[in-house]
Amino acid sequence: MDNDQKLSMLLEAVGDSVAADFAQSVLVMHNWDLEAAMNEILSGGGPPDSSSMHDDDVRAPMATGYTDTLMAPMNPAEELRRKKEREAARAVEAEAARLAAEKAHVQDLERQVEQQRREAERAALERRQQKRKAEEAERRRLAELQQAEQPQPEKQQPAPAPPADSEQRAAEAEAEASARRDEQSRSQAAQAAAAAAARAAAAAAVAQPADVSQQAPAAAPVPTAAPPDERPEQAVDAVVQALVALRKRYREADPAALATCLRTLSAYLGNLAHNPQETKFQHINCENAAFRSRVAVLEGATAVLEACGFRLEGAAYVVDPEFMRRRGTRLFDVVSKLEVMIDQLKSAGF
Repeated sequence: MDNDQKLSMLLEAVGDSVAADFAQSVLVMHNWDLEAAMNEILSGGGPPDSSSMHDDDVRAPMATGYTDTLMAPMNPAEELRRKKEREAARAVEAEAARLAAEKAHVQDLERQVEQQRREAERAALERRQQKRKAEEAERRRLAELQQAEQPQPEKQQPAPAPPADSEQRAAEAEAEASARRDEQSRSQAAQAAAAAAARAAAAAAVAQPADVSQQAPAAAPVPTAAPPDERPEQAVDAVVQALVALRKRYREADPAALATCLRTLSAYLGNLAHNPQETKFQHINCENAAFRSRVAVLEGATAVLEACGFRLEGAAYVVDPEFMRRRGTRLFDVVSKLEVMIDQLKSAGF
């Protein structure tokens, strides 16, 4: 409450019997204490005696141009309404401040989450890079070990060493069984050919009876044995050794590339075994993209082709006709071995 309101309330309380200047002087005397001034006037105190006042205590009034405006006493209902409005305004301000604080907190949390996400992605990327580097280092180490384990070329080929593990023993046993089956099939084929020739000679004798006395009896063809330099065990062993070396070199280092190489070799040799007279299956172009990316890229893969009668001539591998004439049927056994190795890799997920 300001001084003008205090003066107005004092004048309303004491009535018209007191002048405004006197009431103001009383308020000034009591340091604008409304209750003390009202007690002073109502207790019978009049305006101060000018004779008892010194010139130093009172000064002459000044023209200020100020006009007092009397205010009616405030209605309690209006005062209550204004109080509620002020409280509502403070509540709105408090709610706005709370919402602003919550918004700032949510934004801070979002920034923290985004920072944590970026850090997690960066850490995951670093882990992947480290894992890739470790895999590359392990692959190089295995390649170096396998290269160190490879026998050095010598002038004279030493006698084949006995199998060092069960896998090689099984491969050699299978090769021996395959060689025995080949020998039996060749013997049966020779016997069948001899029987056919005998039947053909008998038929010719029946057809020309007049010439029988003049012609010497035709001798039945005798099955020719294989040349002494043709040893089935050596041929099969060369294929088995090439396949075992290829598997040992890439089974752990790059099994996916090994599986692709074996499938390609199986396609080459299978086509040649089923169509030995087809010229297109007797040549393999070394400049072909599939051959270079699937076979030539693996060390030792071409050794399988060479063990199966292929020889490098210029920019192509060409099958030896003599090999096909003498040992062409063994390509089926080689294809069977390739299929076994492919199934093993396929069961491992490659």
